[in-house]
Amino acid sequence: MTARLRSVPALLVALVVAGGSGYGALTTGFDAGATASIPFAGPSAEHLLGTDKLGRDVLDRLLVGGTGLLLIALTLAAAVTVLGAVLGALAALRPAVDTALRLATDGAVLIPAILAMLVLGAALPHAGVAAIGVTGVVLGTPYAAKVLQPAAAVVAMSGHVEAAEGTGETVPRLILCEILPSMRRTVTAVFGLRMVEATYLVATAAFLHVPTGLDDTNWAQSVRDNGAGLLLNPWAALAPALMIAATSIAVTLATRRPGTVDPAGVAA
Repeated sequence: MTARLRSVPALLVALVVAGGSGYGALTTGFDAGATASIPFAGPSAEHLLGTDKLGRDVLDRLLVGGTGLLLIALTLAAAVTVLGAVLGALAALRPAVDTALRLATDGAVLIPAILAMLVLGAALPHAGVAAIGVTGVVLGTPYAAKVLQPAAAVVAMSGHVEAAEGTGETVPRLILCEILPSMRRTVTAVFGLRMVEATYLVATAAFLHVPTGLDDTNWAQSVRDNGAGLLLNPWAALAPALMIAATSIAVTLATRRPGTVDPAGVAA
């Protein structure tokens, strides 16, 4: 599959999210919370995916329900990937940092992110999305750094990095100008994985009603709220669930390149 074809699913999801947000913002009289028909009405010409438990149009809510969820996940994934890449490169240059990273990773993988998020949310009920962010960054960064460290170590041993180090280049410059640019494929693949993890973390938080700052149109809460009507209108719960799954698949296809290998010998 070519890179262009792999990008198609991601573009389709992006168009749905961006188009739905624009539709809701620009269309006069659009209201995803307005009652459109009886609860759990089946698909019809007027309501293509039927209605939910309060008689609201499922398609309208589906179009606007992913924006906030995916923005939080995107921000979290980007933060974890950037921090992990820098920390992984630093560990490749400094053995002491590598040792500390191993210990941090061993500790982080033993703590379930969902459990940590629930505990933090209960302890700080007004933290909102910050609780998700702290959980994701603290538990995700060591693992991302550990995954990226082998690739960074190979680059760090290459001639151009050793030459730059010999001329007295500072560690930040070595990381930002010499090592990370040579790790683009690996970093992109890790970002895809972190985006999937972040999406499921945010979706789980919304599903469990952990304060996230998201409104009730978000896909995860729609799945929870409309599960009772599966026999009447399954699309009220299935459509948002499928959008979460489609997002994860699209991101994975767009950020990974089967058959290529990065400098560390890890399939990208």
